Amino acid sequence: MSMRRRTSRRALMLVWAVLCVTGLAATAWLNADPASEARPKKPVRAECREYIADIERQFAEARQDSRNGGSILAFSRGPVGADCDDELQALFDGER
Repeated sequence: MSMRRRTSRRALMLVWAVLCVTGLAATAWLNADPASEARPKKPVRAECREYIADIERQFAEARQDSRNGGSILAFSRGPVGADCDDELQALFDGER
C-alpha cells in the first residue's frame, strides 16, 4: 500500500511541476509578443489639438512653479467644441 501511495505522490508532483513550467513558458511568450505593444496611435482631432496644447502649457508652467516653491494645478471642464475624452485619457496615460 505504501508503494502505491508513494507512486501517486510522485506522479502528482510531476504533473504539478509540468503545469508550472508550462504556465511560466506561456507567460514569458505572451509578454515577449511584440504585437501586443504595437498599437497604432489614433490621430488627435483638430478640435482637441488647441485644448490639449493649452493643458500641456499649463503642465509646463506648473512644473516650473513647483521648482520655485510649489503650486496646485486644477482643471475644470471647459467649453470644447468636440468630445475630447479619448484624447485627454491618452494624454494623462502618457501615450502621447
